[in-house]
Amino acid sequence: MNQLLKTIKANLFPFIVFMILVLACVFGWYFYHPSSPYHARYSFVVSYQEVGTLSPGNRVVVRGIAKGQILKVELTDDAVFVKVEVLADAKISRHSEFRLINAGLMGEREMNILTADDNDWIADGDTVLGAYDDGIAGVGMVFLNAIADLDTMRQMVVALKDSLTIGTSGKKMERIVKKGKNLVRAGENLVTETRNDAQAVLDKAESTLQKVRGVIDDAASKGAVSVEKGSAMLAHVDSVLAQVKATKEELDAVAAKVDKTDNTAGLVVTGKGKLVRELDRISLDIDKLISDIKKSGLKLNVDIF
Repeated sequence: MNQLLKTIKANLFPFIVFMILVLACVFGWYFYHPSSPYHARYSFVVSYQEVGTLSPGNRVVVRGIAKGQILKVELTDDAVFVKVEVLADAKISRHSEFRLINAGLMGEREMNILTADDNDWIADGDTVLGAYDDGIAGVGMVFLNAIADLDTMRQMVVALKDSLTIGTSGKKMERIVKKGKNLVRAGENLVTETRNDAQAVLDKAESTLQKVRGVIDDAASKGAVSVEKGSAMLAHVDSVLAQVKATKEELDAVAAKVDKTDNTAGLVVTGKGKLVRELDRISLDIDKLISDIKKSGLKLNVDIF
């Protein structure tokens, strides 16, 4: 018995210190941690058109500070309703931006609230509109799709050029040049046919470049690419666009001349030579543009390619 009492007395002080530390941690968490039920909260709903991989438990950040979490994500025919819960001391204006973004190295989704300056505060149970942000990964996928479109366009340009040099159209042109005026009508038809084919390819090229331009412009506005890189890529796209438009105008000019002259053979030779050179130049410039986009990468030294 005496031995037991001695053991208890010897360990009583360390035990008391240990319990004090445990209780301090528990009370500290209860009174100060944001997840503690001690703190008052309120909830509201944010309506989105899409939310990506958002799920209950994801963080809600207000002015850069974690203030709550996602409680529920409900998909309906009209919208996606996200119910959130935040601490009562988080005063949020109705006119704030409720953005869904990727955060951290793992790219976890979170709601990032950029508060407005007015005092029209959100109350418990309110519903507001939010904005969906693709984030770095989303922008990267858009860039990859743009590169795929550019590569498809380049292949179309190369195929058209090949048809004018080693394909059926090229052989027809050689016959017209050899026979001269005996095949004037055939030459006119071939020029018209070639112009229509080239016009379709160049129209597709122009629309693709305009689409890529929009992608780059949007990425720059979101900060996914730096202003300098974005401006450089846009200038490159504009340069190729101008080249495509100039080639289309040259096609129209050649076609117009065919209707007003008997020198069909000469026009076929001249027109073919110019068109082949321009198509070759466009295909090379598209290759350079693709390389330019790949090298640019994204901010935070993240290279999606």
